[in-house]
Amino acid sequence: MKLWAVCEKGKITEAIDLVEPTIIVAPIEFYVIEEELTWHDSVSACEANGDHLTSINNPNEQSKVTSALEETFDKPENMKFWIGLNKEAGGHNEFKWTDNSALDYNNWDTNQPGAESANEDCVAIGWGNGMKWHDVGCQKKMMPICEAGTIEGPEGPPRTVTIEVPVPAVSDKYYVIKTEKLTWDDAENACAQNGDHLTAVTSQEETHDINNVLNSAFPNPKKEKFWIGLHE
Repeated sequence: MKLWAVCEKGKITEAIDLVEPTIIVAPIEFYVIEEELTWHDSVSACEANGDHLTSINNPNEQSKVTSALEETFDKPENMKFWIGLNKEAGGHNEFKWTDNSALDYNNWDTNQPGAESANEDCVAIGWGNGMKWHDVGCQKKMMPICEAGTIEGPEGPPRTVTIEVPVPAVSDKYYVIKTEKLTWDDAENACAQNGDHLTAVTSQEETHDINNVLNSAFPNPKKEKFWIGLHE
C-alpha cells in the first residue's frame, strides 16, 4: 500500500523529538582522577584541582559516589578507589576524614577494618556491588575519588559541568512528503534522507498540530491517507 508520508523533524532520541539542545551548568560533587596513585599522592592530586579526597558522611553521599563511579566505569564494583579516610589524619590509631568531618557513618565490609598490626592505615572502596570499605596499605595504587571544594570550604564558583539538555520542538515540527505516495518503508527512508523520521503521535496536542499541517497541505485531507511511524 502506498500513502503520503508525514515526517517529524529531528532525530529519534528516547522516543522524544529534539531540536537544538539548551545548555545548563550543573554542579559536580564527586569525580574520579583516572590514574592509579598511592593514597598520599591521591590527596595531592585532588588538592591540585582545588578539591579534596572524598569523605562519605551518610548513605546519600555513598549513593552519589557509587553513581559517579557507575557513570565513569562499566563495572566499578570490580575496581578499587581511594577515599579520604585514614589513621594518620586521626592519630591515636583511629580513622579520621581528611576534611575533619565526623565519622558518623561507615560502610565497612565484613571483618573490616582489619587487625591493627596489619599496617593498613588508609581506606578504599570497591569489593562488590555495595562498594564496601576496606582498610589497606597506603602505598597501594588506586584511582582517587575527589570531592569538589577545598577542605577549608569552596572558594569562588563551584566546580561545574556543562550538560546539553534536549528540548522538544515547538513549531515547524511536521511536514508531508508530497512528491509521491510511498510504502511505509520507503516513507521512513524518505523522511530519514532529510534527517528526520515518520512522525510519532504521543498526545492530543500533537494530533492537533499534525491535523493543522495536513489541512494546510491538502484541500480535503479527510479523503487522504497518511503514514505515521507506528509499526510492529
